[in-house]
Formats: sequence, C-alpha cells, structure tokens
Amino acid sequence: MIRNPVLQIVRLPAAKTSMREVHSRLPAKGADVTILGQELTFRNGRTAQNRFLKAALTERISSWDPKDPTKRGIPSQRIINLYDKWGHGKFGMILTGNICVDPVSLL
Repeated sequence: MIRNPVLQIVRLPAAKTSMREVHSRLPAKGADVTILGQELTFRNGRTAQNRFLKAALTERISSWDPKDPTKRGIPSQRIINLYDKWGHGKFGMILTGNICVDPVSLL
C-alpha cells in the first residue's frame, strides 16, 4: 500500500470476509460559502438565482423501442416529475441529461 503523508487511510471492519477502507478528510481552512447563494449574471444578461448547479445525468427513463424510431426518447411521466422537482429545488442552473434529437443516431 502506498502511503500519502497528507491522506491517512483508516481500515474498518466491514463484511465478514473483507475490509473496507475509509479515507480521512484533507486538512483545510474554513471558507466563506456565502458566495454560493449569490446571483450569477452571465455575459448574455441572463441571471442564475445562485451558484448551485445540477449536473447533467443520463436518466434513462425516456421511452425506447428498438424497432420503431418514432417511439424513442419520449419523456415519461417519471422524467417530467424528476425535472419538476429539480426545477423547484432552487438550483441556480440545471443541465439536462441526454436528449434524443435524432431517433436513429444515438452516439
């Protein structure tokens, strides 16, 4: 095992036959996080209410039909509900996940 002088590895017993490694925190000074709650204005004039960002994910809960391309990528009620909750979650910005714009080419 390679030792890092800053990061200590603590071994804790886990399952009957294995060991689990838990890393300790790196030492850090306190930081003023109030900037995260401040508005952020972009060059185009749009403003985000704060600096929290919901990163893009592949939700994989839209429709998919291997034979009929017209039935691919249709948002389900689950994905509509998910983005509704995120939209009311006070994120400054929400980056959408994969959105099908071409029903045949999914690369």
